[in-house]
Amino acid sequence: MSNKTKISSNADTAQAPARYRRAVVTFLDILGFANLVKSGEANKVAQVLSAVRKYAIPEGHDELIGDEPTVCSVAFSDSIVRVRFLDGDNLLYPTGHVLSEINHLSLIQGELISENIILRGAVTIGEIYLNQGMIFGPAMVTAYELESKLAIYPRIVIDPSVLNEVRKDATLRREGYSGDDEIKDIRKLVDRGDNGLWYINYLTSICMQLDTPEKLPNLIHAHKHLIISRYSDGGHTKGYLDKILWLAVYHNKFISKLLPLELDGLRLRASDFEVKTTEIPELARLPRAAH
Repeated sequence: MSNKTKISSNADTAQAPARYRRAVVTFLDILGFANLVKSGEANKVAQVLSAVRKYAIPEGHDELIGDEPTVCSVAFSDSIVRVRFLDGDNLLYPTGHVLSEINHLSLIQGELISENIILRGAVTIGEIYLNQGMIFGPAMVTAYELESKLAIYPRIVIDPSVLNEVRKDATLRREGYSGDDEIKDIRKLVDRGDNGLWYINYLTSICMQLDTPEKLPNLIHAHKHLIISRYSDGGHTKGYLDKILWLAVYHNKFISKLLPLELDGLRLRASDFEVKTTEIPELARLPRAAH
């Protein structure tokens, strides 16, 4: 090999200077992942990780997913970081990047319900660097701190700055939508927690995306089973129990708003789907307004 060839090769492999890019960034923690791994069922672990990384491509791949914007994902054991860059090809798809991320995260959680897996996480907007498996930046730090310190319960919270960014930045909205219109639709899919943070109301989002309404009873039954199963399997430490109680209250509030409902001639009643105090006795200790 000539010296000229060597010089050319070195020039070709030289990396461009690292730079931050603006993106919608989601940090996800798979609750109960350690127990899943300890179960020894490698296929089930792979299925769960595949579901969490759905609607995204591994970092380093450039292909689009159909007509959808590109979302990259990076896995760290029981954590997943999703990055939806707000430049490049994604500018060609003004689908409302925050709204799309909320819907995708809801569908991911929906697929994991039958696996008794719950997600906790946080969504933010900011600067991040992602290249060849290396990921860092202010947005990742913010998302991680929101998830680890403020999400607390099995929910995906929204950075308070996100809605303000949607209001100001047209690249975050669907084409032709004003900031107020986009936020109005986002608020249909989120609720506000007692700490003031918005979190994704994934059950509502999933219901709005169901291709056939007949799947609704199975979805609610599966979600209730997840809660009862996690309650039965847990050690009932205060921290663990608080998370299960929060999930049970969220479930019951959702069905109380949704039901009763006429579906294909079948009257669905909230009492048929709610988590009862006979199933989780600790619910009876909560203030009546909570459940």
